[in-house]
Amino acid sequence: MPGTVPATPRLHRLLVLATAALLCALRLLPYRVQEHRCPSGTEFLGIAYSTEDGLQYADFVAQAREGRFFFSDRFTLEAEDPRLVILPLYLVGRAADGLGLSVSAAWLGFHALAILAFFPLLFWFLKFFFADPRARLGAFFFLVFAGGLDGWVALFHNALPAAWEAQLQKDLWPVLGWTPFMTSYNPLYLAGWCGLLLWLRLALAAETRPGLWLPAGLLLTPLYLWHAYDAVVAAGAAFGAALAPLLVRLEARETGRCLLHRLAMLPGLALTAALHAWQLGDPLFARLVEQSNSHLFVSPLLWLLGFGAVLPLAVHGARRLAVDDGVARLLFGWLGAASALSFLPVYEGRHFLYFVSLPLYLLAYPALGALRARLWPNASRFLLGAAAVLILGNSFARNAIYDLRRDNERACVRPEELAAAAALEQLPEGGVLCSRETGNWLPHRSGRRAAMGHWFMTESLFGKREAFARLLSSGTPPAERDAILRAFGARYLFYGPRERALGPPPRTEAVVLEPVFARGAVTIYRVGL
Repeated sequence: MPGTVPATPRLHRLLVLATAALLCALRLLPYRVQEHRCPSGTEFLGIAYSTEDGLQYADFVAQAREGRFFFSDRFTLEAEDPRLVILPLYLVGRAADGLGLSVSAAWLGFHALAILAFFPLLFWFLKFFFADPRARLGAFFFLVFAGGLDGWVALFHNALPAAWEAQLQKDLWPVLGWTPFMTSYNPLYLAGWCGLLLWLRLALAAETRPGLWLPAGLLLTPLYLWHAYDAVVAAGAAFGAALAPLLVRLEARETGRCLLHRLAMLPGLALTAALHAWQLGDPLFARLVEQSNSHLFVSPLLWLLGFGAVLPLAVHGARRLAVDDGVARLLFGWLGAASALSFLPVYEGRHFLYFVSLPLYLLAYPALGALRARLWPNASRFLLGAAAVLILGNSFARNAIYDLRRDNERACVRPEELAAAAALEQLPEGGVLCSRETGNWLPHRSGRRAAMGHWFMTESLFGKREAFARLLSSGTPPAERDAILRAFGARYLFYGPRERALGPPPRTEAVVLEPVFARGAVTIYRVGL
């Protein structure tokens, strides 16, 4: 604990900072590469990773740049009462406004800052688990670079029978690479991790100074506004840690004492719950949350291939949980809460799977030393490192190489599409009917709400997508097209390259479609309902 931890050698700090800089370069390089990878005649939108989610965040940044604190859902046309707050994206938007940056430039800077802040913070956090500086440095590299076997299996997808390949795709898609922090694709998740690690540090201090549970509870509210998943995991870890004496050592009295101390968190928990209930007062947000509440079956293959050798190492290292100290209790609570939450049909429970990895890695790393002493007592460090890469996977480097090689056409649009978005800004207010792919990027470029776009932010997305395809199908009767247009209730119809691929411009019976913009392959129609 603080005061007993040896000083960190300067070389170790430099290695951590150099690693963070390297990881930052690896993650940001695809932004530059993708700019030159877009098909001829198209322009890069500035979002290189997780394009659908990234463009959703881009719209929130654009709204914050306009001065909005409560984010509107501009990926659907249903009535709303905006109450959503995501503090990191709000701060990025305000910084973009103050510095005169575009949304894409601000997002790039946010991604860099999130990486450069998170990895040194992770190294600092590890000192509460590994007192020896060399062990802490080794654990840092293990957590950052080790991975599972899913990536190596993915390399052979094209060589596998079609049935096997389909099953692997179905079983492994939720993990997105089991390395902690989702291989830093998502800067919002990294910002959330920063908030969670700082809160867990306070929870560790509260184990010996119970008076700190009151401010820890109150800080759950800003953590919820920072990134809701992290706040839920933090609260679960705190109460899970209190149950550790009972569940690990059958000490009911000690568990009772721990739970009594955590009662000081109740004001903060009540405030956070009240905030969440207030947000659910937006009927659209409430329906979207209900729509996302679904249980995800976690395939055994996901655990076996996703974690690979980390899983048995963590099982071997689980004896650490039997030690009666704050660190062991926190690990138990953290791992237990994240695991339990991932099976609950709330808030897309699969997202809590990402919080399982770091405590598992913390349990697995000490087991490496015992394994080496037993199996390879005289092996060189080079051979051990090579074996670790082959066994554990090194998902980060593999994903970085993959991202440099792949083409991301969803992040590319034609100049006339951007011109149409700019034209929409000048037209009277009104929702826009377009394809899901167009609706994903159009809001942050036009400031207009789209009828559909993001998988979570669009209510009944798949039904709307089918209806839109029916609208543009050449075999749909004009009267049915009229009914579809009335059901969407949009003021404008955006007809561009992605819409053209679904069918010709719709011929209607009673609804008038008046062209108000036309350039190249893009036409915007005013819908006369």
